[in-house]
Amino acid sequence: MVHNSRERQRVENREQLARACAGLLPEKKLERFLPGDSAGELEVYGTLLKPRRESRALLDCTLTWGDSPEKWYPNAQVHVRAEGVPFWLNEADAGEDAPDFGVPLPSGTKGTTTQDADNGGQVVATLTVPCPQGAAIRGRTAHKTYVSVSLPFRTDSSEPPYMADPSDADRRLVSRTAVRVADWVSGRRGCGGPDLGDGSR
Repeated sequence: MVHNSRERQRVENREQLARACAGLLPEKKLERFLPGDSAGELEVYGTLLKPRRESRALLDCTLTWGDSPEKWYPNAQVHVRAEGVPFWLNEADAGEDAPDFGVPLPSGTKGTTTQDADNGGQVVATLTVPCPQGAAIRGRTAHKTYVSVSLPFRTDSSEPPYMADPSDADRRLVSRTAVRVADWVSGRRGCGGPDLGDGSR
């Protein structure tokens, strides 16, 4: 009975993962983080997920599973955010192209990958993508879209997750996910920007 209960919970968690964040997550790669003894917690908002809502975010989605033994951070967490960047707002710019982004980017698109040491074993990709046709965001026109994706990674090391380094495969996975999110957002907003690729799962 316990086994059936755990398996049922894992099935529900897999279904939640597949639906979360507009279905843009690499669910096959993230299934290893799914617990069988607790449900995931999903928080979503943003105008592309909840139309006619006033929000600076176009898409903001957080999915967490369980607590670590230290209770400082969840066992695993996914966070996806996209927002329009008005010309006067420069602090959200992702900076110069980084050689470790893992996915080739077209001219005018900037991307970086980093590690989130404050939130357990997390690898983060950020993109700033042109939106040549412009898109309205809270009464202003944005000609860039800023995307941030944070995914968990796991290491066999005995070190705590925040001291471990993500592998090249982890960096490529988060980069491809950010590309997929950016393309989805650009298409939904009618940006007319470059196609960044397929962001294969």
